[in-house]
Amino acid sequence: MVKKRGKPKAKFTSKKVKKAKAPKKAKQQPSKKELRAEAIKWVKSIKPKELLNSNNKSILILDIRNKNKFDEWHIQGSQNIDVYNDIWAGNFEDVRKKLSKLPKDKEIITICNAGITAQPASLILESMGYRTKVLENGMIGWNELSLQFKQKDVS
Repeated sequence: MVKKRGKPKAKFTSKKVKKAKAPKKAKQQPSKKELRAEAIKWVKSIKPKELLNSNNKSILILDIRNKNKFDEWHIQGSQNIDVYNDIWAGNFEDVRKKLSKLPKDKEIITICNAGITAQPASLILESMGYRTKVLENGMIGWNELSLQFKQKDVS
């Protein structure tokens, strides 16, 4: 009789080995990229022309740019709270502190240079219980609208 040569069968028991679970990480603030991505999904916007034609007295226009930019050009009646650099630096607690002064009975229209940084600002405000919208294309969009009116006046 010839013995078959092959791999010997291993004798293992089928006990399940529990894997060690990684310790839970402390809840961290979202990154700037995550915040912007979330903002794009959830934040409502308003077109410059809609804002211009709005007679709604319960709107507060919030310009989040730094004071120098605000002083150069801003929408008449807007309020300036500089949180622009805080948002880019990820200092969201500082942003919350600065914005907590705003009245909750008004809808807040957030404005920045191009409407990008105003999105996370609106998202933060929404998380604090405010109603918000972002001005589409920010001050760039507002300036384009102003130029359209100036061109119509000249013709």
